[in-house]
Amino acid sequence: MVLPHTYRAGNPYYIGDVYEESQVRLRLSAPFSNEERLATPYLDYIDLLTDNGWPQLRYLGDWMRVTTAPPKWRHLDKKDMYERASRTNITLLEYRTNSDTRRHDITNIEQLASLLLHLSTDDQDVTARLFIVEDLSRDVIETLGSHFDIDPMFFRGHISDYNWYNTRDPWIELPDMDIVQRAQSHFQVRYAHPRYFRHPESYARARSQAGCFNVLRRVNKDGTCIRGVDIPGSDVGLVRSKMSFWVQPRRYIGIGTVTSILLVDPSITEGFPLWGGGNDFVPCPSMADWPRQRRAKGSTFEDAVYWLEQLSTEEADLIAQDPRILFLKPLCIVCSEWLTLVRYTNTRLSQLEWQIEDPHLRHTQEDLSVTLDMIHAWRRRLPIYRTFVSEALTAVIDRDQFAQATHNSLLVLEKDFKIILAELEKFHERAERTMSVVTAVMSIEEGKKALQHNRSLARLTYLAVTFVPLSFISSFFSMTDDVTKLGRTFWIYITVAVPVTLLALLVVSLVTSFILYDLKDKMVSRIGLTELYRPKNDSVPTAQIVFVHGLFGHPEKTWSVENRDELLLWPRNLLPEVIPDVQIFTWGYDADVGSFFSSAGQSTIHEHAGSLLSDLSDLRDTPELRLIHLIFVVHSLGGIIVKDALNQSSSTEGTRLKGIAPATYGVVFLGTPHRGSKSASLGKLAYHITELVTRRPNIKLLQGLEKHSEILDRIGHSFNQTVSKHEVSIYSFREERETRKYGLFNTMVVNSDSAKIGHPREECGMIPADHRHMTKYGSLEDIGFRRVSAQLRRWNRDIKAVLASPKLMLTNYVDCLKSLNNAEARQRLEEVDDAYPSTFDWLLDAHEVPFYGWLQASDGHGRCPFWIQGKPGSGKSTLMKFAIRNPKTLQALSSFSARWTFSSYFFHDRGSQVQKTLAALLQELLYSVLVQNRSLLRHAMPYYRRLVTHQRTRRVTWDFPSLRASLVDTLAKARSCACLCLFLDALDEHAGENEKLIALIWDMVSAADRNPDYVRLKICLASRPWEIFQKSFSQCPQFTIHKHTRKDIELYTNRRIREAMYTSKPSSAETGLVNQIVRDASGVFIWVRLVMDQITQDIIDGTPFHIIQHKVSQLPSELGELYRMTIQRIKPDYHVETWVMLQVVLNALQPLTVGTLAGIVDNQIQSIRAPGVYDSIGKNSAAPSPAEEQLRWLNSRSGGLLEVTKERRSSTWLHHPDRSVEPRVQFIHQTVRDYLVQARPGYGLALGIEDEHDEFVLKGHEILLRACRSKADWASELLPDALAYAKLAEQSAGQDQDSLKRVADSTWPLLMSYQCTQREAGGLASWIEVASRFGVKAEINAYVLVTLSNLVHSIQRSPDGASPLSVVIDRIPEFGSYLLSLAAIATDLFDSQLNCQVQPGRMIKALIRQGCNVNLKTVVPTNRNILYIPMHKDCPVAPLTVLYFKYSLMMDYMGRKGKSALDIAETLVKNGASVETDVVIGGASLDTDFVRESYRQMPSQTISLLECCVRYGDCSTKWVRFLLAHGATHTTFAPGYSLYQYAFIRNDAETLQILQDHEFEELEMRRTRSHVETVAVFAALSVMVPSGGIAARMAMLLSSTVTDDEHFA
Repeated sequence: MVLPHTYRAGNPYYIGDVYEESQVRLRLSAPFSNEERLATPYLDYIDLLTDNGWPQLRYLGDWMRVTTAPPKWRHLDKKDMYERASRTNITLLEYRTNSDTRRHDITNIEQLASLLLHLSTDDQDVTARLFIVEDLSRDVIETLGSHFDIDPMFFRGHISDYNWYNTRDPWIELPDMDIVQRAQSHFQVRYAHPRYFRHPESYARARSQAGCFNVLRRVNKDGTCIRGVDIPGSDVGLVRSKMSFWVQPRRYIGIGTVTSILLVDPSITEGFPLWGGGNDFVPCPSMADWPRQRRAKGSTFEDAVYWLEQLSTEEADLIAQDPRILFLKPLCIVCSEWLTLVRYTNTRLSQLEWQIEDPHLRHTQEDLSVTLDMIHAWRRRLPIYRTFVSEALTAVIDRDQFAQATHNSLLVLEKDFKIILAELEKFHERAERTMSVVTAVMSIEEGKKALQHNRSLARLTYLAVTFVPLSFISSFFSMTDDVTKLGRTFWIYITVAVPVTLLALLVVSLVTSFILYDLKDKMVSRIGLTELYRPKNDSVPTAQIVFVHGLFGHPEKTWSVENRDELLLWPRNLLPEVIPDVQIFTWGYDADVGSFFSSAGQSTIHEHAGSLLSDLSDLRDTPELRLIHLIFVVHSLGGIIVKDALNQSSSTEGTRLKGIAPATYGVVFLGTPHRGSKSASLGKLAYHITELVTRRPNIKLLQGLEKHSEILDRIGHSFNQTVSKHEVSIYSFREERETRKYGLFNTMVVNSDSAKIGHPREECGMIPADHRHMTKYGSLEDIGFRRVSAQLRRWNRDIKAVLASPKLMLTNYVDCLKSLNNAEARQRLEEVDDAYPSTFDWLLDAHEVPFYGWLQASDGHGRCPFWIQGKPGSGKSTLMKFAIRNPKTLQALSSFSARWTFSSYFFHDRGSQVQKTLAALLQELLYSVLVQNRSLLRHAMPYYRRLVTHQRTRRVTWDFPSLRASLVDTLAKARSCACLCLFLDALDEHAGENEKLIALIWDMVSAADRNPDYVRLKICLASRPWEIFQKSFSQCPQFTIHKHTRKDIELYTNRRIREAMYTSKPSSAETGLVNQIVRDASGVFIWVRLVMDQITQDIIDGTPFHIIQHKVSQLPSELGELYRMTIQRIKPDYHVETWVMLQVVLNALQPLTVGTLAGIVDNQIQSIRAPGVYDSIGKNSAAPSPAEEQLRWLNSRSGGLLEVTKERRSSTWLHHPDRSVEPRVQFIHQTVRDYLVQARPGYGLALGIEDEHDEFVLKGHEILLRACRSKADWASELLPDALAYAKLAEQSAGQDQDSLKRVADSTWPLLMSYQCTQREAGGLASWIEVASRFGVKAEINAYVLVTLSNLVHSIQRSPDGASPLSVVIDRIPEFGSYLLSLAAIATDLFDSQLNCQVQPGRMIKALIRQGCNVNLKTVVPTNRNILYIPMHKDCPVAPLTVLYFKYSLMMDYMGRKGKSALDIAETLVKNGASVETDVVIGGASLDTDFVRESYRQMPSQTISLLECCVRYGDCSTKWVRFLLAHGATHTTFAPGYSLYQYAFIRNDAETLQILQDHEFEELEMRRTRSHVETVAVFAALSVMVPSGGIAARMAMLLSSTVTDDEHFA
């Protein structure tokens, strides 16, 4: 039998490809039968499904018509087709209660039909029935499928055998979604069955036998034949097979008899089972239990029947609850086959590795290409097998769609399948490594051949050198005719020729020795990695530094200088003196374009990069070595190769090469031409010269370094992504001096622009040398060495800080911790002021408060959270920081455990989102706990891997459920000792529901309580005494802070006064003042701080002490009143700035830098006052400089209520410690923010602003929105939140139309410019998110319209990338109609606003593809900048109506863009838009500035679009013709004139002619019988229509219509 998809079978698409109608279905409309057509309800059902949403079932229908795989069709005769159609081999097993299993063998279809007819589904004695089917046939599918109503996908998945598909294949089988698979009651398991064939004839018979099966199965030859081991011509065939299982749907389980079906493949009998077949999957029976008759192993079908017959009574009783128990034995058969294949794979890979080692085992001793082909076959095969096993794990063992019971009978095989999967993964990696070894061995073999050829060439060179001078000189003597006269000449010849020859030999010898020295270095290998230095005592290095030379370079000479006739290799001789704990390598490659004595290498940059990756991976082949960071020092072309190598590593998956990029800490570039070099073009001139004298020069390297090289652009773009993804540090050095080229001229090989990458992580520097000598350093004092080594030393110091235990940290753990790390969450702790010296010591006094005792307690109250409560501003945050940093805290905890992990989170309402949310709290706690207890990482890794799978990136974003589950699991499931002490401050500043926060705290306590043997958890909380916290923590140990701070306040006040007065002992007056302050403070530290700031300033200014005492006595004791007084004391000249500043800080979504705040203040003041009046900061400037002036400016305008946060440097072990965070402005305390929110408008400030500006100044979100429009650099910090500010400004405006107008006017130009300049940054998804959040409203919201129009423009630019839009349209269908309306008018909108080309037709089609309804009406918010139409404001209109109003009714658009508007209308109609649409027009609320008065005077009425065109369109003639041409009719919605009358009244002769052409006049005139209409039309005829011909025709029509009317005269 001819197998399909072979050379003999020919083109398989004669049955029709997937885009054509099935030729099988057309030509075999009725299924083949021997006598007459059979009833085929199941096939008819399949055809119906094929035509209605399940096209993949077409192949099953064709299969049933052909009776086998459809590509076999033309190779079958009728006899063969009939035999295949009726082929039946089925065994029915009935499992009965308390009795043996009953077996029925079925060999023909009539027998099957009769059996099914007499089966009973409610037989109480029958627990289950299992049909075991070998090789499907048409009649079997028809009979079983129709009787049991089986999902056709069950049979469809079993009949084919494909691993991949072409784009034309009609037999394509696409995977179902998981949600669909879980609802199915069937699954397939694929496996490979190995079979041994002694000779090719046996293999050919096996292939022919497989062709006789109905299901498509093929025997694939392994092709791995080892010389001297295997019999010549023998082979192993790998048969891909399937088992398919079906069980009646879950709704029938437990009701009557369970019915299931098992499909197995027919077995090939030719050849032998590999190694005699696998062992039985039961233990060997004892001698007493050994059966008398031995069971001979048979086909898969026979084995399945045998084992399923052996089901015990107990197992049969479980079928009703878990039908999967029927599939356990067949899966054991599959597992046995996999174990055999695993052992065979190991055998073949071992033989191939042995073949590489022993040349005698190869097919040819010198050629390894055959071995390489065999390894490649296994590299391709193993991923397929891994997929098969993974499918078995997920579809069978990890899914619970069949059973109602919680027990899964198949879980006993889970471990076996996982072992098989792990072995296959190891084999795949092993094949990858073997592939690299074979490639290396082949390279060595080629190198040996090249060396032999070079030696032969050298011998020929010596011969040529010897004989050429002799023959050259003798030619001069041969010019004489008389040889006998040459006696004397002969001696002259000897005297001249021999010395010349010897001289030539001497020159050649010197040149050869020089070349040999160049090629055969005694110290450094020319190709590959060479170790230059390793740390003493073989200690683990902190990093591995790899040097890579450039074009024409050498792994030793590039980095060496001659010093006293010796080469000083500075990476080996100098660098270890400054960095002794690193391992240093140099890597070499063939970087020569051409060679005079040998052929140049032909490798490309990409191939060199791959070799570097392979060499590094071989070097780092253990988990411990993979944890060591890599640092590259690269020169010229070497930098391009390293960049490409890191790109390859970053993009690869599933190979050993992927670990290089994540391990790379930094790269030092020395003169690397990132954007090309003009010297590469000069090099091409040299190339052409080299081409004349060398064997085959390599120009590929030079082409890659040319200016504007596509290779460099590709590598550079990918490298920027790699740097961001893996956080690689970069330092780029460029040369300062020009290089002498070819002894003719000087040039800068790599200019300053090309030597920089331009990435934000990049640092730059210079080396005072030319391109060649910038890598050569002769001493420790060399300026180049000092600069390069300083950077390497700094990175090495950072690595030592971030890697506490590199031997225990695996790469995925590092990625997990990186994803959790957020330094901004820890910023608040650093911003909190340190405790004043000698204050808060009482916290750790057991007699004062119970905190110290709580720390020491190991049970009871010690496991309950400790709550510190207090008034606002009483010093809770400072106290918490004091407790965290005080060594006595750890000392108290160490009483029952020596190792404690501290973690903290300070909520900060004035900070960013990551400083006040519950998710941020969990992320910080989880990160700090895991980074200090890496043994707990394994509990968080499952959640991390799940996020990686869903988000398809290793830099995942954690969601709240994952964070919560991960932290709770870590506490509850830890199996290594973990003692955790958590400090949570400012619970009252949490931005969310406090109930969830409290529940989370108790969940953590509960999780730790469930695991007391391993986890000790202590949580210290601090908050205001709110009722919700009092209810939750009232039973916990606690104290109130402001009841214990009197002595601290007294100490603080005393020292501040003495420091200001420069005295050591306080006077009685001072003591009295201190007592007064302590009394009035009532324990509130922030009140004391503000008062002491004023007092110390008065003391410095020389204010008499009694006046100071009087001032203090007048101060309010309430914080709010103190803040009000502080604001009112600000100089009146600063009041406007104060107001703007406070409003901005109060309403900003993120803390702002000082420069941004100053820019906003300046921007707002300039909008109020005349230009030039306010110049204390300067236009478009940052904040005043230097820092001291900034602080003075801030304090003077805010009265000290604002502060600048400390500049922070990250010090986490996963990030670079020298990266600073710019200081930002915030309120000095949360109570300041609370006061400003609750205080009355104005705060008592004398703003002195004109009335028209008052409202604008007094709205903080409007100020921020207006500032977003600025072109200054500081405004870039605001742009990401611009739309949010617009929305908040609109909400604060309420119904105030003036405020709404200001918001719209501010937002319109902002969004337009943002879209034009940052289209890629904005992106389609962000516009969709904004648009869906704002929704579609009828209000005049200009910025919403602009947002949506930008969205339309984005779709127009990328019609196939708008998948997020369809989700929004499904949820808000009117949104899609709104977008279509904007797309219809996009030509004018975007031409006028964006100055860019658009294609409305393309946008409309793109929107329709996204699910927009072209006929759905929606309310279109009107605005003079976009659209203003004379219709009722609440009237929903269709996109076609919007288009008409835009270009026909508006006076501003008459005569313009008429044709383009009709083209757009044509597009809408062709895509389903109806011309029979209507609109509500007229109304007194219309704006006379933009709409004619006649429209305002019209009553609100509903008319058709056609009537609107005839009645009101001044230039609508073309629209009338368009609508009539597409079938529009006049549907009367209210009494009125006919269309003909309206046109006549308007004196529109052209419209009358169009109506006449479409035979409208008589029809419409006969519909009009009203006397009023008749009189009006007659008046119009006699007065308004000057044309006699039209008037006569109108009179004739009127007379024929109304002659019977007695009132006509």
